[in-house]
Amino acid sequence: MKKVFLLGACLVALASVPVRAQAVKGEVVVVRMVDLASRGKVVVVRPNGKTEEYDLNGGLNANSMKEAGLTIQRLVTTLTQEGYTLKSTFSGSQGFGATLIFIKE
Repeated sequence: MKKVFLLGACLVALASVPVRAQAVKGEVVVVRMVDLASRGKVVVVRPNGKTEEYDLNGGLNANSMKEAGLTIQRLVTTLTQEGYTLKSTFSGSQGFGATLIFIKE
């Protein structure tokens, strides 16, 4: 009898809170960054397959790191001014890169 009540409670819970598929409303921009000691690159994929590429000066000296930081800052500022919001980030294999997902809603 307990099993019947438990099964009934589970069915009521499933029926009252349906699972909804989450769809992205709006434009999505994917920013892929790879920054190694010798060189780095940022690739931006915009809606309709339009891509942009930025080179990051490699090296661990202060000037190279400063220029790379400024390039990334300009890119994120531009996307933010265009109405995009950073929604997700994840790192690449073995920590060599990162991917940023921006969405304009």
